Amino acid sequence: MKAVVFEQCGEPADVVAVQEQESPTLKRGQVRVRMLDSPDNTTDLLFIRGIYGRKPSLPASPGFEGVGIVEESGGGILGWRVKGRRVAVLNGRGGNWKEEVVIPARQAVPVPSEMSDEQAATFFVNPASAIVMTRYVLKIPRGAWLLQTAANGALGRMVIRLGKENGFRTLNIVRRPELIDELKQ
Repeated sequence: MKAVVFEQCGEPADVVAVQEQESPTLKRGQVRVRMLDSPDNTTDLLFIRGIYGRKPSLPASPGFEGVGIVEESGGGILGWRVKGRRVAVLNGRGGNWKEEVVIPARQAVPVPSEMSDEQAATFFVNPASAIVMTRYVLKIPRGAWLLQTAANGALGRMVIRLGKENGFRTLNIVRRPELIDELKQ
């Protein structure tokens, strides 16, 4: 299978390469997921640079979240429950930038068919970041204003939606004027 790998930390363009790897061995309680999509989040880039919250065990593959199809179960009730299903892949160790991954079955979260692959692939990191940032770090009160840059990205859009739901207002900066009308909607 193909995998995106880095053998040393540094600037992603300088240290990341695509390599052929053996398929990982499956154990009881794990599932094999054929990956369909995995975003490139800021956390992935920080991980490659070696400045994320923890150091990668090299060689490493980035990718903390994604979406795929569970193709095989190593056994157990949780693996049986998700076999053949499309799932959000929550991979706290990283490694989703591969054609297939092996994860604990409990980290394979079934997603509804009406959810796009793009939405399912970004199921965890950005929503959790937006909630933690607005509620617990910044503690934005109802009626307050939040200024955010790069508002057209996935995280920025989530913050806008959280503002509407939680009663704070956002002042949003974007680089491209053609995105303004889309964000106003």
